[in-house]
Amino acid sequence: MLRPREAPCLVGLTFLAIRLPDNVWQCLFTIAESDRRYDATIRWTDHGTATTTAEPGVAAIHRLDSSTTAVQPGDTITVTEEPILIDHRP
Repeated sequence: MLRPREAPCLVGLTFLAIRLPDNVWQCLFTIAESDRRYDATIRWTDHGTATTTAEPGVAAIHRLDSSTTAVQPGDTITVTEEPILIDHRP
């Protein structure tokens, strides 16, 4: 189950110790599975591309084409007009 977190959607704002580029939007969610809960972020641009930095706790990027890329904190994340799901794991 995907549940929006408090103040879940932001654009180009300082959040979680990162500064989002002005064209980047993101929504924060908590994913509740039968045996665990974890946070996730959906991030996209309203035009063009942008780069952001993976914050602490980020584990993977999931794309609409079903591909997944492992990510570590500090890695560069390319954001486009196609939304990505950023998986945060404790």
